Amino acid sequence: MANGAHNNLTDSDSGSTSSSYTHFSKYVKRFPNKSSQWSVEHLAELGIVYDEVPTDLGKMLTDLKTLKSVVRSGLSDLPKVSHSLVQYTNDLWDFSYVFYKETGEDIGDVMDGIEKSTEKFREKENVMEEDVKTVGGDWKRLFFGWQISLFEFWRQLSMVLARLTWGTPGKGRFTHLLTAFSRVCFLSPELGGAFAERLIIRDTVVRGSPAVRFNTFEDKCLTVFTVTQVKSYDAFRGSHSADTFTYKSIEKKVLGRHGIHLLMEREESLFFPYVVGVLCIGTHVILTTLRIEQDHVDQIEEEGRVDKTCRASISYTRPFDFMDASDRLQLLECFFWFGYVQSNAYQFKWK
Repeated sequence: MANGAHNNLTDSDSGSTSSSYTHFSKYVKRFPNKSSQWSVEHLAELGIVYDEVPTDLGKMLTDLKTLKSVVRSGLSDLPKVSHSLVQYTNDLWDFSYVFYKETGEDIGDVMDGIEKSTEKFREKENVMEEDVKTVGGDWKRLFFGWQISLFEFWRQLSMVLARLTWGTPGKGRFTHLLTAFSRVCFLSPELGGAFAERLIIRDTVVRGSPAVRFNTFEDKCLTVFTVTQVKSYDAFRGSHSADTFTYKSIEKKVLGRHGIHLLMEREESLFFPYVVGVLCIGTHVILTTLRIEQDHVDQIEEEGRVDKTCRASISYTRPFDFMDASDRLQLLECFFWFGYVQSNAYQFKWK
């Protein structure tokens, strides 16, 4: 895989849009120079569109797990100890909270749920420890690291919920919860503000940062996936139920912001030729992938426009709420695998 200069992510809104294939002017910046100002119309001018309907999460993960680089590296399947920890997490953490209502009505029930889950852990701790011990490998570090991260998530959740009862919720609470959730799955997050990325589109330099990055640690700093965090549930347009959800259920500015984030990460993607992202609206997680050909990228960067043969699509899943017990198992399986890949990226064999 060829990896070029660092390209990073930010936010986006929409600005004025000119017709698709007009010539670029030296004096008029047709594209916004801040990722927070991008919209789906800007992406469409570059031949990048969202799929009409969602993709199944299992299929999306299969496409990533069957990449030659992943298969050659032996990272397609979770180890047995991780499978056990996924199941333990799902069994112990059996309560839900609907954040988008923000009423605080069920906070007492959640606090009780955390206490009961903690008690359940204590009751089953020895059995679980003996179970993972039989698997072998680095079970002890993983088991106790998982325990610490799970308890820390519940502690952070308790603090966020407690604050709902006595004051105005902070804007960063959802990013805070997402990063704590990711650590349960052995992911190591980096806040997007650590450094800013840029993408050159002919005469325009687009700059920005994502909310969170998940990068590798070995040799090259490659992106496992990048997160665009939206602080308000207003980003959903009407219903976002699994049965009716499409990209049209999300505000155009949010989609534009996330799309330019994905494009900015292409050169540094661990899953090349895919770029993997997460669009997080509150506690709802939408997994996304962009696949775009090099010729298409060259036209974007050099010409600032593309011909009609260039088309790239962004696939996406339905929203999964990590605070909803009925969604949680699929997200745990997904995030634990990403955590496994991030921790073992030194094994990657590109050729």
